Amino acid sequence: MSNWIYDNLMTVITLAITISGGIFALFQWHQSTKIKRTEFILQIITKLRYDENFADTSYLIEYGEFKYTPEFHGDHTLERKIAALLAECNYICYIYKLKIISKAEFNIFKNEITWILKNFDIQCYIWNIYHFSMSNKAPCSFEYLIDFGITGKILSDDFCLAESKTFEGRKYMNF
Repeated sequence: MSNWIYDNLMTVITLAITISGGIFALFQWHQSTKIKRTEFILQIITKLRYDENFADTSYLIEYGEFKYTPEFHGDHTLERKIAALLAECNYICYIYKLKIISKAEFNIFKNEITWILKNFDIQCYIWNIYHFSMSNKAPCSFEYLIDFGITGKILSDDFCLAESKTFEGRKYMNF
């Protein structure tokens, strides 16, 4: 009988140690995940705010120096910079929509994305890209950014219309 008590006691002790180890491992994994998430957010912040191309392009938009004109599509350097910045904003909206980042994490970027989208010349550019994509039955490069702009009432109600009154006279692409 004493062997049975000893065996059961050892089983309980082993089980308690295993459970404690499992709880500790789960805690460590959770902490590691939090650290990785903060590093991921920091990478995006660093890219948006401190990468020279992104920062310069953001300032052009913020201070009203970016103008979407018919000549814009001939200036491939500026077009690439604007497209890259908008692609990064689109990516942030994408990972938020997929719930890869939380609302609190998204809020770190929300103001910046909002003021970029509020720029009328950016809206004109995105409107042209959107309708050019639709006319070619292709996905739009800025789908998630546009969704954010529409649901947040940043983009006009007639954004999805090819004959928009808001963007009248600003059609610079063939669609």
